[in-house]
Amino acid sequence: MAFVMLHKQQLIVEVQEELSTINVKFGSSDIVLWTDSSVVLGWIQSVVQLKSFVANRITQILENTEAKMWRHVPTSSNPADLITRGTNADTLALPNHIWWYGPSWIANTEASWPAEIHPKEDLPEVRPIKLALLTTHGDANWIIDRCSNWRKLMHVTGYVLRFVYNCKIPKLKKDDRRFGSLSVAELDASQLFWLLRSQIEDFNSEMSSLIRGNDVDRRSCLKSLNPFLDVDKVIRVGGKLAYAPIPENQKCPIVLSSKNPIVKMLFQYGHIRLLHIGPQGLLAHIHRTYWPIRGRSLARQTVHKCTICFRSKPLMLQPVMAPLPSVRVTRCRAFEKAGVDLCGPINIRSGLRKVTPLKHYIAVFVCMVTRAIHLELVRDLSSDAFISVLFLFIARRG
Repeated sequence: MAFVMLHKQQLIVEVQEELSTINVKFGSSDIVLWTDSSVVLGWIQSVVQLKSFVANRITQILENTEAKMWRHVPTSSNPADLITRGTNADTLALPNHIWWYGPSWIANTEASWPAEIHPKEDLPEVRPIKLALLTTHGDANWIIDRCSNWRKLMHVTGYVLRFVYNCKIPKLKKDDRRFGSLSVAELDASQLFWLLRSQIEDFNSEMSSLIRGNDVDRRSCLKSLNPFLDVDKVIRVGGKLAYAPIPENQKCPIVLSSKNPIVKMLFQYGHIRLLHIGPQGLLAHIHRTYWPIRGRSLARQTVHKCTICFRSKPLMLQPVMAPLPSVRVTRCRAFEKAGVDLCGPINIRSGLRKVTPLKHYIAVFVCMVTRAIHLELVRDLSSDAFISVLFLFIARRG
């Protein structure tokens, strides 16, 4: 049907050219084109993208015609159907009014013409559109690239946030703008900005789940920490120290990832601020406010990569061992001189079925000379139980 309509618009061009030779001209509003294909009419009037084969022909049709020129004719009033659907010469005799004169309403006013139909929404040959989101990655870490330590990063960020704040103040309220040195509140806002940014980069899915009021995924590294969001939308560790007389940051420290450059910078700052403290002391200091994932490894890396610590690393001297006591170096019978210690507890079952396990201990007698070991089972940690075991040891070893 698109081919037929394409030939129609070519015929219109030829007719217009012939009529223009005798100075007969008419505009687009004087031309009415009829088609009985509601699908092709929908293609012409639609704004959706069609497949290439159909779209090329619709484009050719609309080069010389307009969509408003095309009207729909019912199949019962279409003279072309008598030929396209097959007929004989007898049916085309003069009494056949449609073939010789067209439909009866064609000679009447436009009000008696068939009503216009709206194109179908589910048209065939529509090209499926796959949405593609084009994103551009801006250099959001330009401040980090220009700052070598945590202290400088906080001050630069503080002045940037102050500039943004002052730009939002209208000219009539210039007295509300901030000047001078950075305040503690501004430094805290800078620190909160970078901590929140690091969590968005490292725990985006967990933060989304917590914002919706759901639990984090069971495969998340934060699952065992019982995380929650505070008033600043920062992820904190949920612990059992809610009633402890300690600051709030120690009760529920902020969760961080050891792979983030912000956290690495924070460890370096803490290491230098505490006069190049060791890994354990550095991690203990960080744990007072933050809870870095795999923080022990990061603390060791920070100390190991410190140039000052490497240059001034002292040699660990091994202490000189004291002489062994005489009971360790004098030959004698086994267990003539012995020491004792208890280990445990262990659960002991005595019976076959449905036996309640009992808590017992093991007395370890060690020979001071031969290092031989004698083991005895102890029912509890009372004096009577130990004396009973001691008698068993003496009866066995003499």
